[in-house]
Amino acid sequence: MREQHSRIEKGEMDTLTNLKTFLQVAESAGFSAAGRKMELATSVITKRIDQLEMMIGAQLFTRSTRSLVLTDAGQNWLGRVRALVADVDDVLGAVGPNEDKLQGPLRVKLPTTLTMLYFGDIIAKFQQNHPSTTLEVILTDRALNPLDEGFDIAVAAFGTSYSGVTDIPLCPLRRVLCAAPEYVARSPECVHPRDLQSHAILSFQPTGNIWAFEGVEGPVQVSILPRLSANEGQVLLASALAGNGIALLSEYLALPALQSGELVPVMGGYKPVEIWLKALVPTTRLHVSRVIRLLDVFREEFAIDPPWLRGSKKLADISIASG
Repeated sequence: MREQHSRIEKGEMDTLTNLKTFLQVAESAGFSAAGRKMELATSVITKRIDQLEMMIGAQLFTRSTRSLVLTDAGQNWLGRVRALVADVDDVLGAVGPNEDKLQGPLRVKLPTTLTMLYFGDIIAKFQQNHPSTTLEVILTDRALNPLDEGFDIAVAAFGTSYSGVTDIPLCPLRRVLCAAPEYVARSPECVHPRDLQSHAILSFQPTGNIWAFEGVEGPVQVSILPRLSANEGQVLLASALAGNGIALLSEYLALPALQSGELVPVMGGYKPVEIWLKALVPTTRLHVSRVIRLLDVFREEFAIDPPWLRGSKKLADISIASG
C-alpha cells in the first residue's frame, strides 16, 4: 500500500514537472531553448512533452525542422495550465519563511493608451514594492475572456461579461465628442447624432461603428462611417488636433486639449453613453494573494478619483463653459 501511494505521489509530481515543461516550451517556442532555460538536455524536454501528449491523448505542438508551434489543443490548454501551475506555486509559497511576502507570476491584460499614460507607472511601483513577483503584461483593447486566455486580471472598458469571471468596477470612463475649433468653424453645425453622418469621423476601432448617446428624448444610436479608424487613442487625438474631423475621445485623453482650447466639445445636447473601466478576474484567481493585492492597488488608484482628474477641471465644467 505504501509503495502504491509513493507511485501515485511520484506520478503527480511528474505531471506537475511536465506541465511546467510544457509552459517553458510554449514560451520559448522550442525544445532546445526550453532546455537551455531549464538547464536540461533537449532529450529530457522532448520526453516530458511526449509523456504529456500520451497522457491526454492529444498533440500539443506541431513540430518541424524549422519551427515549433502550438496546436489548437495546446493553445486552448495553455491558459489553464498557466493558471494551474501559478496556483501550485502560490500554495507552496504560502508556507515557510516567505509566507507574508508576495511572490510568483502575474499575467495581466491592460488597455493600450491607459497603460502608456497611467497603468505603466502603477505596475512599476507595484513590482518595486513586491520584487518577488514576476509580471507578464499584455497591451490590447480587444475584448477577451481572461479565463480562456490565462490572465489573472484583464482590465477593459467594454461591457462583455463571462461565465466564471468576476467583474470588478474601477471607475466610470467618460467620453467626449470633440473637434478642433477650425474644423467646427468650417463645417456644418452638429446638433443631433444623425448630423454626424455628414461629418468627417475619427473612430476608435474597438468602439465599433454604432455610436450611442443620451439626450432629452432618451437614448439615440447612429451609424458612422469613419474617415479615420484606429485602435490607439492617441492617433485619434493627434488627428482631431490637426482639424481632421470629430472624434469620440476618452476623458483622460481629451481633458488637456479641452482645457487649452485646442479642442472644443461638439453636440452639447447629447452625451455619449457612459462606460466603465473594470477588472475582469477568473473567480478561481480571487483567492490568490498577489492577485488580490494588485486589484487593491488598481482600486486605490482609480475608484475614488481617477488620476487624470486629480487637480484638473472636470469635463462637465468645460462642457458648460463651452456651451
